[in-house]
Amino acid sequence: MALDNARTLPLQFAAPSPLPLTRAQLQEIGVPVAIVRGAETRPCYRVVADAAGRCIPGAQRIVVPAARHLWPVHAPAAFNELLLGFLQMQAERHDG
Repeated sequence: MALDNARTLPLQFAAPSPLPLTRAQLQEIGVPVAIVRGAETRPCYRVVADAAGRCIPGAQRIVVPAARHLWPVHAPAAFNELLLGFLQMQAERHDG
């Protein structure tokens, strides 16, 4: 898979830097948020996901056992089921 993505490297390096995102901006998010990551996600991604989850009020942090960063790509049905469960829970809270 890594070789399949090699052709994208020049585009990634040529892309403009992302806009800065502050803790204060994350704290302003007022909609339900699910931060999903795999238990075996590489530390560089795990740190970002966990930090965002701590900064966004009410964010639900979900750690999928035995999964890595690309789990949604490798198991889309399972990811969709998890996401639909999160959305259903939010709908029940809103309607209840």
